[in-house]
Amino acid sequence: MLKKQMLYVVFLFCACLLQAQNIDTVYIVNGSFEDVPRHGGEDRKPISGWYDCGEKRFPSENPPDIHPGGYWENKVNAYHGKTYLGMVVRDNDTYEGVGQVLNGELERGRCYEFSVSLAQSPKYWSRSKLTNKNANYIRPTVLRVWGGNSLCEEIELLAESNPINHQNWNTYKFSFKPSQTFSHILVEAYYKTNSKVSYNGHILLDDLSHFYEVACY
Repeated sequence: MLKKQMLYVVFLFCACLLQAQNIDTVYIVNGSFEDVPRHGGEDRKPISGWYDCGEKRFPSENPPDIHPGGYWENKVNAYHGKTYLGMVVRDNDTYEGVGQVLNGELERGRCYEFSVSLAQSPKYWSRSKLTNKNANYIRPTVLRVWGGNSLCEEIELLAESNPINHQNWNTYKFSFKPSQTFSHILVEAYYKTNSKVSYNGHILLDDLSHFYEVACY
């Protein structure tokens, strides 16, 4: 009897182990955006682990910022680690985003979860592209995450946040099921859904998690 019970326990352990091995994690490089603080107007030095998609889409615009450093009168502290990412949307219909090649693939038909911490500073002063005057880039801005198969490609929108307008860091969890397999992601700031005009706004990002496969329901 004891031998049967032991065999049953071993069977359950092996079954659980096999099930766990079938659950995949697609890892993000530098999801906490740890790097030397700098504002985008300084240079186009790459952010560690990330590619500036604005360099391809809007080459005349500045890249995103690494905070904190007192830039644009932003005084929000990091949520995780020492630094975080700041991205803007502009009144000339340009916006910032960063992308990277994944270490694996987000596979078609599988389900995934990830989380990210988001905030907005009450002050984010920069020059308006339309008026050439200083403007406070504080209109609520959304985060969008795209799946693609080359850098900065937007094939499928995997996640989109509500407009972010709070100073304190809040952690948001998203889930998605890709309709095809993707090897790249793009993380971008964008205008509020159904906004009829472009505007000046920003979003702060920290502690972007890996993509964890979960059971589909």
